[in-house]
Amino acid sequence: EGEIIEITEKRAVMQTSDIGKITVDLDKELKIGDHIKVTLRPEKIHISKKAQSLDSSKWNCISGKVDQMVYTGSHTRFIIKTEYGRIFRTFKQHAKYFTDEEPIQWEDNVFIWWHADDSFIVEVNGDK
Repeated sequence: EGEIIEITEKRAVMQTSDIGKITVDLDKELKIGDHIKVTLRPEKIHISKKAQSLDSSKWNCISGKVDQMVYTGSHTRFIIKTEYGRIFRTFKQHAKYFTDEEPIQWEDNVFIWWHADDSFIVEVNGDK
């Protein structure tokens, strides 16, 4: 949830009170000052222990800590908590047996990121 502070041809930037600026797909008509709520499917969120070099006009990246994790065989489900208490749920497929990446463990500091086009606006309230 946040306030629209910038609009481009295909995307909008919202300012949130707890995770900063988030870029979203412009799938609804918006204007500067509108307050919106956004949803994001867990499978669209990527997770790593390493920070990513991403184009901030298309990608969102935030840091957090692994609060819970559940190994389910084909993937691990993660609950990530940001420093302000926002919860994100995601999972990581076990597609590779060998990888250069260090496994993510409980209470690890991690980075999660997603493409702006994977965020969907579910509610728009005019400027307040």
